[in-house]
Amino acid sequence: MRPWAPNQNEHNLLTVNDSNMVVSKRVELGRLFGDMRVIEQGITAQDRVIINGLQMARPGAKVNVVVAPAASPAAPASTGTGS
Repeated sequence: MRPWAPNQNEHNLLTVNDSNMVVSKRVELGRLFGDMRVIEQGITAQDRVIINGLQMARPGAKVNVVVAPAASPAAPASTGTGS
């Protein structure tokens, strides 16, 4: 087993630190809202999460960062009866 391989019982995200190095972070997942998942613990709003090129990203590797716009949360379902 490779030293960077995550345990299959854990959930991990690949992030990029201030030196543009890939870092694996263990996270705890929360509820699912539409196609968006809540991350309960393990990252902060300032963390840069890798969303493209995951197959090539390896912890400790230096990467070129391209910032993508944040996804907007799904609109809440309407609870009104309408008129």
